[in-house]
Amino acid sequence: MQVLFSNERVMDHFYSIYEDHHNVCDKLATECYDCQISKLAFGLKSGRYSQKKECKRQAHDMQNEEEKDAIDIYQDGIKPQSFKNLIGKGHQEFSSARQQDAQEFIQWVFDKFETEEAKRGRVNPCKIYDFDIEHRYECTQCHGVAYVKERTNQLNLHIIAQENVDVIPEEEELSNALERYFGDEIINKNCPQCTDKQDFNKRTRFLNFPKVLIVVTQRFTYQNWTPTKVNTALKVILDDLNLENFKAAGGLQPGEVGLPDGSEVEVEVEAEINQDLLNM
Repeated sequence: MQVLFSNERVMDHFYSIYEDHHNVCDKLATECYDCQISKLAFGLKSGRYSQKKECKRQAHDMQNEEEKDAIDIYQDGIKPQSFKNLIGKGHQEFSSARQQDAQEFIQWVFDKFETEEAKRGRVNPCKIYDFDIEHRYECTQCHGVAYVKERTNQLNLHIIAQENVDVIPEEEELSNALERYFGDEIINKNCPQCTDKQDFNKRTRFLNFPKVLIVVTQRFTYQNWTPTKVNTALKVILDDLNLENFKAAGGLQPGEVGLPDGSEVEVEVEAEINQDLLNM
């Protein structure tokens, strides 16, 4: 949440709610979305809880005089337990005290923000993370083409090449992970034109760009059929990175022939996406 609120647009939106709402709210604060989200924004932006404080260390008989007189430096910090309790309601994992996945949690938070902000007639500030991906499918037999658009707010990149999991590097460049994600691949699908299963060349591109791009690194792979987490560091070099290289022209292009009915391909794509989510 601290990373999310480090974005000025997100912070300013929720911080602006704080004073006016807290003066008029008659709900229990622990049950009020506006109370919890604006209180979190206020706590992070005000600096009240990041002040340097000192306290005398608790002494015991095993310490020498210098250790007994030592002073500890600390900050109050923020423990948004009430926020987590409220935002996690309705989710089996996030309403518990068990360890949770950060990617799943932020997606749950985004969905909550979308619902709650819409109820109040406000624009969700987390729209800055939304973008569209275009999947292009070309049958290798009849060369018919189908385009499928997917709305998302995260780019999921495998941090290492899945075809060579026996070689795990100490670090990998972001540009290489992007090349793999946007590289062509062959998949087997039903072709509406050929009326049977055919190999399709699949290519994925940005249809548009978000104001802020969230990149999620997929660190689990399979070695001898066993899920294994890799500790490869992701090296981010932005100087020569140009995402325009991965941008789609958008829709059917001159010389391409659209498949007579792309609905069957689209349904299978959705199934494929859902299965990818289950495999995370």
